[in-house]
Amino acid sequence: MLRAGSLRESITLQSVSYTIDDYHEQSATWADVATVKASVVPVATSEAIAAQRPEVQQVLRIAIRYRDGLTVKNRIKHVQGSSTRYYEILSITNRGLRDRVLDIEAAYLQE
Repeated sequence: MLRAGSLRESITLQSVSYTIDDYHEQSATWADVATVKASVVPVATSEAIAAQRPEVQQVLRIAIRYRDGLTVKNRIKHVQGSSTRYYEILSITNRGLRDRVLDIEAAYLQE
């Protein structure tokens, strides 16, 4: 069960669509699908060395009310104060297979 009081953050679920330009190059366009209330908890931060510089990956565990059609092809937009961060969805679990709560693991996208 997910109590309404634990849903303190607003997140926006986004979906991607691809277009081909005049030079036959593909570009991605992200569109907002829905803004929902969520419980957002940081669970891990890992460091890796890539291209001779350290990279830090932040992983969040997000819980939202069940929503049909959400897949790992979507992404999450999270606005905190004046900063906006985008997260790639790593996994989605239907808690208890009861279609009430989705548990999402998402990693920060460094753009």
